[in-house]
Amino acid sequence: MTRDKEDRRHQHAITVTDSEWRRLKARAEGAGMPVSRFIVHRLAEEDTGPSPDRGPGGLPAAVWRRVAREVLLLGRLEEERLAAARVSQERDTLAAEVDTWLARQEELA
Repeated sequence: MTRDKEDRRHQHAITVTDSEWRRLKARAEGAGMPVSRFIVHRLAEEDTGPSPDRGPGGLPAAVWRRVAREVLLLGRLEEERLAAARVSQERDTLAAEVDTWLARQEELA
């Protein structure tokens, strides 16, 4: 089966600064995609919106639900354990440090 010329992939070039390229490459690697596929994927998301059956990085939504469930479960178990050990203040201090770190990572992205 032959594809219509419009449906075949063609190589094209883009012009970006070195810092833009580094950011683009890092985001593509974070999504587990080559840069060109990442750009096309993001363009498709803008046109159609994110797919309801896909989560970040294009992973199936079911995978993200399982990850979220496990993280929430572990968090609740740890909160209970720390409360029983009467060290919940230390947890709050660590949580604030983690929130600060996450905010910095978002600023870098």
